[in-house]
Amino acid sequence: MKLIQNFFLMNKPQNEILDTTVIQYYDTCEVDYKLIWKLKTHMAMHYGYWEKETVHLGDALHNLNRRISDMAEFKAGDKILDAGCGVGGSSIFLAKNFHGTYHGISLSENQITKAQKQVT
Repeated sequence: MKLIQNFFLMNKPQNEILDTTVIQYYDTCEVDYKLIWKLKTHMAMHYGYWEKETVHLGDALHNLNRRISDMAEFKAGDKILDAGCGVGGSSIFLAKNFHGTYHGISLSENQITKAQKQVT
């Protein structure tokens, strides 16, 4: 996918203790996200956006990407920074649907590696 140009590891932490805690949380809990959130399918590590008619987590995860794109009014050619991109799911969704240029950053090297694998 050529539209996503880069995923970057943030290498200058502002608060090293907090940053380490965040990295440890996501790296440790990844197995739970794989089992419950179906990480490989949904590429999301959040709770999604639940509307009245939403009954499944997978739908809520898709809803959030759709809602973000609706509210931001993305257009083809836009340049987007996904700060805290996780495994890149939202950026990948937006690139497929809006054909802009997307850059993602995360504290977790593990997440950046997974995001990069999705676009190469």
